[in-house]
Amino acid sequence: WSELGDPSGFVEPFAGSGTTVEAALRERVRVTAIEQEADYLPLILHRIERHEDEPPSLFDMEVPA
Repeated sequence: WSELGDPSGFVEPFAGSGTTVEAALRERVRVTAIEQEADYLPLILHRIERHEDEPPSLFDMEVPA
């Protein structure tokens, strides 16, 4: 497993529709995803593209004093 924000990240050997990839992107954790079924690629790409212009996660925000 990986701590939030861990720069070393983790490997997702069964990416499927990309939900773990999406969660990693949301929390700014590096992930290397592997999926052997080409049918899942459009789903994974859609999840990745959704996060390209996303604001920082709650864990990246500063709490006002």
